[in-house]
Amino acid sequence: AYMDKLSTRQPHVNMPNLATAASKELVIDAEIVEKVIRETGKCISNCPITSNRYEVLKMMMGQCDTPHEEEFRSQLTSFLSAIAANNVPTVIIPLLADTQGLCIPKRDGKPRPLGLRECFTNLSVKCTLRHLRKQTIELFNGINYALAGSNKMGELIALSNHHLRTNPEHDNIFVDLPNAFNEC
Repeated sequence: AYMDKLSTRQPHVNMPNLATAASKELVIDAEIVEKVIRETGKCISNCPITSNRYEVLKMMMGQCDTPHEEEFRSQLTSFLSAIAANNVPTVIIPLLADTQGLCIPKRDGKPRPLGLRECFTNLSVKCTLRHLRKQTIELFNGINYALAGSNKMGELIALSNHHLRTNPEHDNIFVDLPNAFNEC
């Protein structure tokens, strides 16, 4: 439904066929996986869900100049491609979709809530976005909802209110009662 609305509002953009884009045939390039892993900074902590660290993946991949290192890169690429294509055993889906919540302090001492995903899920998303960079840029070129400054949410609300006042036909509210209130 989202892509249909986006195509209506952006008629000049050639929308990808999501059935094809999300197919089991999505294969990430091994060079992209290697580059994304090498670009990751040092993790300050283990993945909160599986305790993996990017440094371990970097060390196992090495320089990809031995048969073992090349085989590891190939197997890791296959695994990340399977995650991106949602082609994984049902039993591990909850693990890959899990998020651990925690809070860290802001400069003013107030808590900043964070949601940390599993490291293989993050890595798969990063590699997939890099793999589909051209299509993503084509699709979202000229559409930017990012805001800067200390009052980002207030600005976003004001912009949304203004947009809905000037374009009342875009004012659609979809209520999902069972998920909106615990009492339902």
